[in-house]
Amino acid sequence: MLLLLSLCAFILYLILSWIYFWRDARKYNVPGPTPYPVIGNGNLLLCDSNKMLEVLNDLAIQYKDAYRIYIMSDRYYVLSHPKYIEELISSTENITKGISYNYFRPWLGDGLLTSTGEKWRSHRKFLTPAFHYSILHAYLPVFLRNGTVLCDKLKRRADGTPIELFPVMAIAALDNITETIMGVTLHAQQKDSKYVKTIDIASTILAKRMRDVFLGNDLIFSLTPYKRRLDEAIEYIHGHT
Repeated sequence: MLLLLSLCAFILYLILSWIYFWRDARKYNVPGPTPYPVIGNGNLLLCDSNKMLEVLNDLAIQYKDAYRIYIMSDRYYVLSHPKYIEELISSTENITKGISYNYFRPWLGDGLLTSTGEKWRSHRKFLTPAFHYSILHAYLPVFLRNGTVLCDKLKRRADGTPIELFPVMAIAALDNITETIMGVTLHAQQKDSKYVKTIDIASTILAKRMRDVFLGNDLIFSLTPYKRRLDEAIEYIHGHT
């Protein structure tokens, strides 16, 4: 009897989930792939990061200027036409980030990247003067020194074979950021830094969580080894910056 009731409840849940997706899709009238009950379009993203970009690009080709996908019950819009993108990024009202940005709060707090409303505006107002020419000019020696290290690294690897440039540039940017903003000299480009490795661990886990249908759920994520590893990484990062 209990098994039968559980089965009926599950079937009812599937039906209600399908009705939700159907009504929501009709309400906003933005094209996109047909969602499945419960998982939405999450099945499309159960792949590695390189394949996921191919999937999103194929959908952009199919649906042209804009399309929507559902990850569980959350709706996402993917824009590819400049007129829509310009309207969004130039708006001073539509500044609330997607739900995925909440994953960064334990690490970054409620700062410019994750906040919204008046808190975001106050942080933006506070930060803008830091990019004034006179301020940046004072840091030119730092940029030059770290840029020289970067050029030396690239020269040593200039043997005609392709390299992954992003991690090289990211570490150079980290040296500049920590030295100019935090007053901490890491020499991340010149040595094997635990701080850099820890940032990579935290970033990798958060990126995986953003694209994984199931890890996006707080309860499920808390039951995985990723949660403990992320907590340890954040604790180490906060202890050094």
